[in-house]
Amino acid sequence: MSKLSIEELNEFLDDLFDKLKEEAKFYNYQGEFDTFLSRYQFEKNDNYKDNLYNDNAKVLILGVRTGGLKSKDINGLFKKAGLRDKYKIIEYDDMTNFDVSILENSMQYTDVFIGPVPHKMKGIGDTDNPVQKLLEGSETLYPKTHKLMSGNELKITKKNLMNAITNSVLFKSNSTVND
Repeated sequence: MSKLSIEELNEFLDDLFDKLKEEAKFYNYQGEFDTFLSRYQFEKNDNYKDNLYNDNAKVLILGVRTGGLKSKDINGLFKKAGLRDKYKIIEYDDMTNFDVSILENSMQYTDVFIGPVPHKMKGIGDTDNPVQKLLEGSETLYPKTHKLMSGNELKITKKNLMNAITNSVLFKSNSTVND
């Protein structure tokens, strides 16, 4: 059996890790992450998902409108949920400049809350439905996506925001840590 130098071993491990990463992303994208885990005899435990995010991961809120829910109200709801400052807002008026593709395989955001959004946004390809694009990729390509509805329109209210927070990956992973 041959033995590699430390440099050769490190190079081999780098290549191996890159291959595994691509394969994991592919299986995840296909919705078959369990297959990937069992293929390499990895145990699926509840912690593996938590480690996919940065320690300071946040919720991204898209489509906060002037005249809608005030940022102090949003702040209050997050504080009440024990997630003070754990969110970032992209105002409705800034959304045409927001590039959706930065959310692909994001470790920075655990969840995306969608309020009213324009039909055209950067990084969504040729679709004119950014909401559908994010929902289809929810928890595979994109962070978990939550549509905030009031009646049959996209609208951020205190009630649906609180529901989204308590159903968020961030809230659930935070409450397991603090139990």
